[in-house]
Amino acid sequence: MSKILIHIDELVVHGAGSLDPVALQQALQQALGEQIAAGGIPAGWQHGTNIPQFQATYPKGMINGERVGQQTAQIIYGGKT
Repeated sequence: MSKILIHIDELVVHGAGSLDPVALQQALQQALGEQIAAGGIPAGWQHGTNIPQFQATYPKGMINGERVGQQTAQIIYGGKT
């Protein structure tokens, strides 16, 4: 098994209030790892990639680090929100 290093230069979450950054990091790392294990490395990643700004909305009271991390991983990997 090869080790893959993914560098996320900046992740800014606006309007998240008391979002737990540790939960977001752990969920993002786990979800990206699962997606790469299941589907391999996307072809576009071979020479680096840039994920543009995106917007996600959540029902009031439903935003948390785990949910944001999972959705962000899906967007980074190439899925839809």
